[in-house]
Amino acid sequence: MAATIVGFVVAPDWKLGAMLPSSPLIWQGVVAGAFIAFFAFIGFETLANMAEEVKEPRRTLPRAILGAVTASTVLYVAVTSAVVLSDKGGATPLLDLFQGRGASAFALAAAVAVANGVLVEIMMLARLFYGMARNGQLPDVLASVHPRTRTPVFATVLAGGIVLSAALSFPFQDLLVTANVLTLGIFALVDLTLWRLHRVDPSGCDGFRAPGWVPPAAAFVAGGLIAAEILA
Repeated sequence: MAATIVGFVVAPDWKLGAMLPSSPLIWQGVVAGAFIAFFAFIGFETLANMAEEVKEPRRTLPRAILGAVTASTVLYVAVTSAVVLSDKGGATPLLDLFQGRGASAFALAAAVAVANGVLVEIMMLARLFYGMARNGQLPDVLASVHPRTRTPVFATVLAGGIVLSAALSFPFQDLLVTANVLTLGIFALVDLTLWRLHRVDPSGCDGFRAPGWVPPAAAFVAGGLIAAEILA
């Protein structure tokens, strides 16, 4: 939020029309940026793994996921607009909005936010391992929980080890692209599956139901982003 305020304050002008793509090359950059930005949205769907730990999951989880995605999208668009309008064209345009101690403080806050995101992903991955172990799809040890905290300790250690090994073994850019391609591919398959379920069973379930046009549209967008990255 601080970056958004600073960006709008230091903006030399507010020519919003200049933010619209004006050539195929710029559009290519927009699509490439959208593919990279998708990494910031990975993780919202894993809130479903916490269903057994919340009250009334049929009602609260859809609202939580949609609310989190909406709030994050508004914030990301505001920050991006502020950076573009501020006309900072360096290698670190977001960080360039600040100077001196302000830049150091912002960099520290960003590092904490990234670390927090990693911790959330570890927790969600651990819950996935735990659920698969409970269903007999992974070793039983991953289904064990701590007697006091009631959390899956072994599954959490395994998830943390996988994340740490990947972070130390591969460049961040390669991890980001690979994670985005795999996640978008899974999303596309889930969207197509949901689309088929809508057609096979129009009555649906008694919980949250997505509008009929959402699954094919989402699958098309996910496939388009993958194709744009591969063909770029």
